[in-house]
Amino acid sequence: MAEFIHEHSTGVKSEDGTTYIVRVYGQERSDGTWEGWLEFHPTDKRKSVLRTEQETSQPIRTAMEYWASGLEPI
Repeated sequence: MAEFIHEHSTGVKSEDGTTYIVRVYGQERSDGTWEGWLEFHPTDKRKSVLRTEQETSQPIRTAMEYWASGLEPI
């Protein structure tokens, strides 16, 4: 089951002008490690949520939280 890890305070804007709130989600694997991905939630609720493939693998949830807090808008 996916778990909410972190929400970034800075939104991102797409080429079409849609603003997205960036959230990090993670899921514990059967071996106890964690995989994480990004979800882009549009402020315009008529638009779809966008999700990346797996962006990271971390040994424990606290490492996932640390990774998520260090992401910067580029």
